Amino acid sequence: MNLFFTFICIALGTMSGLYFSKRSQAKVRYYAGMVELCDALRRNLMFRRDKLPLFLTEHEPEEKLLVKHLQKFGLFVSGELPLLKADEKKEKSYLERGYLKQKEVEQVQKFLEGLGAGDSATEIEGIDSYRELFAELHGKYKANNDKMGTAYTKLGFLGGLAAGIILI
Repeated sequence: MNLFFTFICIALGTMSGLYFSKRSQAKVRYYAGMVELCDALRRNLMFRRDKLPLFLTEHEPEEKLLVKHLQKFGLFVSGELPLLKADEKKEKSYLERGYLKQKEVEQVQKFLEGLGAGDSATEIEGIDSYRELFAELHGKYKANNDKMGTAYTKLGFLGGLAAGIILI
């Protein structure tokens, strides 16, 4: 019976480590998708000049949370989602937080809300500055994932093993 609980603890510890590892990988994919989105927006402004709702329907990122964010923003652009007042923006966001920090969600929301607010030159300048920010965050999370990605799983396994041994 004690051996059974030890295996359960090891399994739970390993699963929690896998969860944190997958979460770390998802952040890397999210910011890679944001950099890709900035590049695509820049190309669109320079050459095709599609309207924003049409562009958003054609652009399909891989990361699920980014897809949700762009869908919500599409509702915001089409007028189906009401504009938040300044005092409401501090309290809530129309974007789901997911595995991002609140500050990161606010940055993404500010970036998205700034789209279509100026002429092409101003838009490109704003997109480039956000692209640098997103590329910096992508690099930071990629380095963290490369360093800690497998360590999360290993630490989860060892934590589960330690808990199992303590239970014996």
